[in-house]
Amino acid sequence: MLKTFFYIKKYWGLALLLVVLVYITAAASLQLPDYMATIINQGIVLKNNSVIIDTGTKMLLVALGGAVATVGVAYCASFIASAVSRDMRENVFSRVESFSLVEFNRFSTASLITRSTNDIQQVQTVLVFILRMILQAPIMGIWAIIKAYNLAPSMSWLIGLAVIVLVGIIIVLFSIALPKFAILQKLVDKLNLVTRQNLTGLRVIRAFDNERLEKDKFEKVNVDLTNANLFVNRLMVVMQPLMMLIFNITALAIIWVGAHLVASSSLQIGNMIAFMQYAMQVIMSFLMVSIIFIMVPRAAVSANRVFEVIDTVPSIGDPKKSASPTNEKLKGQVEFRNVTFSYNEADAPIIKNISFVAQPGQTTAIIGGTGSGKSTLINLIPRFYDVTQGQILLDGIDVRDYKLEDLYHKLGYAPQKGVLFSGTIESNIKYGAPDISDAAVKKAARIAQAEEFVQQAEGHFEHTVAQGGANVSGGQKQR
Repeated sequence: MLKTFFYIKKYWGLALLLVVLVYITAAASLQLPDYMATIINQGIVLKNNSVIIDTGTKMLLVALGGAVATVGVAYCASFIASAVSRDMRENVFSRVESFSLVEFNRFSTASLITRSTNDIQQVQTVLVFILRMILQAPIMGIWAIIKAYNLAPSMSWLIGLAVIVLVGIIIVLFSIALPKFAILQKLVDKLNLVTRQNLTGLRVIRAFDNERLEKDKFEKVNVDLTNANLFVNRLMVVMQPLMMLIFNITALAIIWVGAHLVASSSLQIGNMIAFMQYAMQVIMSFLMVSIIFIMVPRAAVSANRVFEVIDTVPSIGDPKKSASPTNEKLKGQVEFRNVTFSYNEADAPIIKNISFVAQPGQTTAIIGGTGSGKSTLINLIPRFYDVTQGQILLDGIDVRDYKLEDLYHKLGYAPQKGVLFSGTIESNIKYGAPDISDAAVKKAARIAQAEEFVQQAEGHFEHTVAQGGANVSGGQKQR
């Protein structure tokens, strides 16, 4: 969670303004009981209307200033938290774009979606509370204790007792809630995974008449997540009435003890009321801290999950010194030299000691049974994975010696599973080369034998393509 605060450095000017506004808010709130004591002791008791009017006017102006400062604090906190979450999302997205298939196997798609949305949202929500309360609560709490002690030292033990009880409740709730938050985020991951599998595999599920089985899977995960959320929310529900109970008991105790002191002329009635207000501000400060303590553990779990992605260094990256082809005769040549590859934690290599040369201008077919490693072998050329042993040469140079951007520019890749993006037929054809002419787009469609169905589609090349190509057939998607 501490890493999140490094993002605030970018907005240090707004953060400094926030601190100033928090101080003004606390000062205004703590000045009001003093004015109230003056109005009662010197105005109402002594029947001095001028004191009531003058002090009341000051009280209204201070309250108005405090209200404006409070609005400013809310605005600054919300802006900073939103900006930080935006920066975190950008960093997560940029990092995920640089991942190889090794990292994608480590972080599931469902988990990456949760980390980019739900986890960052949790961090943003808590950051708003922290910026608004974590600065204000200690200032108000400590300052209110000092002011209360100066007003009535003989009643200060009441505040001390209330604070001890509050701290005890916070510690107990914190120790119970902390383990549940980690479980909660994992259940959100699991729910996303099950939901995504159901949505993407809906045709297969219906074909095998497994709707009931998949519904039971979803029901189990959904119930587990609901139960975990209910447990956490019950803690929050229990905390509020406990705090209010302590709040009211403390107020009654102050009135009881204060009444005896007023009756014995040891304390003025205005000071007793001001003391009670300071005591309430102390309890409210601890209430704000307790809310943060309950929310921070879940946000800390979410922040750790987000930074786990951001801090992951891709296993496949650019070399320190990139190479460039020197032999034009080898341009377009792909050579495998004793290539062996095995997946992480696999018992045996999926391909072993493979050697061949694919010459430019010729067609090289790789034939084998299901699971023999054909797709894996092709995935090694663009470095979706790196070879375990041996070399793959492109234009006579090891693919690991190219910058990734240069390597991708040399390759054309048609994936085993066709992937289309929301947009138009034209935008999908232009995806790898956005600046090509309309003639080149039509030529590409003709070569791929897609021209016929494109001409039949409404709008032709401007025909809308749904996300994932859901509104075209499998064969049309491939072409």
